[in-house]
Amino acid sequence: MGAAGGRLLELAGDAEVDPRTQQALVNMAKSVAGATAALVTNARNVAAKCDDQALQNQVIVSAKQTALATQALIACTKVLAPCIDSPLCQEQLIEACKMVAAAVEKIVLAAQEACGDDDALRDLGAAATAVTEALNSLIEQIKEGVHTTEGSKYWRHSIKSGS
Repeated sequence: MGAAGGRLLELAGDAEVDPRTQQALVNMAKSVAGATAALVTNARNVAAKCDDQALQNQVIVSAKQTALATQALIACTKVLAPCIDSPLCQEQLIEACKMVAAAVEKIVLAAQEACGDDDALRDLGAAATAVTEALNSLIEQIKEGVHTTEGSKYWRHSIKSGS
């Protein structure tokens, strides 16, 4: 849907953000998804080590909510990428990032309450940190990414990465 909307804007001559920029943003959101997948795997490992069924279920539910929030982030990114130079679109995408961050925090809290296995919790913590770092990179890119110079727009990430 996001690609189709971007294509329509491009055909209508209203596309403000070039396709490379849009793809860079989507790729960053996919990095969040990759880190989230690792976190969910670690959460399953933690849940498997829980003796209390109710606490185990809390960890599993938190992991599912994080996966859903991440899917929503990717969908939001695809839809908003063509108009990410709009402050409203930037704000909406940052809110989607914050929802993922809140879900990650819930996994960590549920896991700490449910499991006493220090190794499993350490692995989960490292995976949660990776998601947080990917989210922070995405948010930073959203905030800093679109600039106007001599009437042209460019994406900071494209310049940084040389693409």
